[in-house]
Amino acid sequence: MQSIFEANEAQRKLAESERALNEDERIANEQGRESAESERVANEAERISKDSERDSKIHSLGERVEQVEVPITNLTTNGDFRDGANGWIPSGGTLEIQEGGLGFTITNPAWNTQIRLSSRVNLSIGKHYWRVVANTPTGIVDLRLGDVPNVQNGEPGDFDAYSNVVNVDSDTSSYNPIYLNTVQQPVNTQIIVKNVLTINLTATFGAGNEPTQEEMDELIELIGWFDGEITLTQKQQLIWTLDLIRKNRNAITALGGGIV
Repeated sequence: MQSIFEANEAQRKLAESERALNEDERIANEQGRESAESERVANEAERISKDSERDSKIHSLGERVEQVEVPITNLTTNGDFRDGANGWIPSGGTLEIQEGGLGFTITNPAWNTQIRLSSRVNLSIGKHYWRVVANTPTGIVDLRLGDVPNVQNGEPGDFDAYSNVVNVDSDTSSYNPIYLNTVQQPVNTQIIVKNVLTINLTATFGAGNEPTQEEMDELIELIGWFDGEITLTQKQQLIWTLDLIRKNRNAITALGGGIV
């Protein structure tokens, strides 16, 4: 009996020892998780602090620097149609001014149905930004400068911005046609166009410094459509740059990357 008791006691002590070891392992694992979480929180706090410091420096710089103005010219005349349809002519349809812009009613559906300037715009060598806001049933718009096609898909039945950057290889001129691609649209369908912009990026920012299409889209969202010439102040340039930095940073973070 004594030996049975001793064997049971030894077995009990062994089980208790195993439980103690398991508990120690659980506590160690929990402490490891807590340590990793603390490190993650600390890294996130450091990242936020660096972001805030960077934003603060850029904002401070914008307040201190001497104002350097960059002139930007919209080469398209009457791009908001406040002067009616003056300077614009249709092909395959008729024009009339609507509250939201220039209305184009289809009379002859075709791939090259378009509205265009009645006089050519002079385009010098370099990159040009070309943008229009349109409401079209198909959401399809083809923006052309110097007959370079650029078919784009937007949101059908709603106002959407269409833009591209065209590299002009030689001095030329263009009617800046806006092809509306109405092949599958019935007669009397109406399309509305507004806020047309043409900007010579090379002349504005210098060769090699031209913004991309996406960067120009961001800038126009910031300053809005304009007629003739405006000046981009240093503060606007910094806000533009800061917005691009934030978007790039968010994109990198979304892909699982980090910002140093």
